[in-house]
Amino acid sequence: MRTKRTLFAATLSLFAGLATVTPADTIIKDDNADALNLGSSWVGGTAPGSNDVATWNAALAASKSYSLGADLSWLGLAFTVSPGGNVSFGAGYTLTLGAQGIYTTPNLT
Repeated sequence: MRTKRTLFAATLSLFAGLATVTPADTIIKDDNADALNLGSSWVGGTAPGSNDVATWNAALAASKSYSLGADLSWLGLAFTVSPGGNVSFGAGYTLTLGAQGIYTTPNLT
């Protein structure tokens, strides 16, 4: 027979698991034109997921166009340096951004 203490502990454990939120990771774009769904396109070899912020922080020497490579969902897209040219995304797939949206750090020129 379950006691009130056992039920309370089980309920508390359940709520503690629900309250755990994984913070967003910043995934940094490697300086290449690989499709954005590939790990090779990102520093560290892991492509961003729906709880990550995809970040361009390396100086790009020229304009680049990227293929998404698949429908992607990221928490946000950040530019933390001025790219050396335009950054564009090819047609054919959908990029869905979460609460972080698209943003830049102050003083980008």
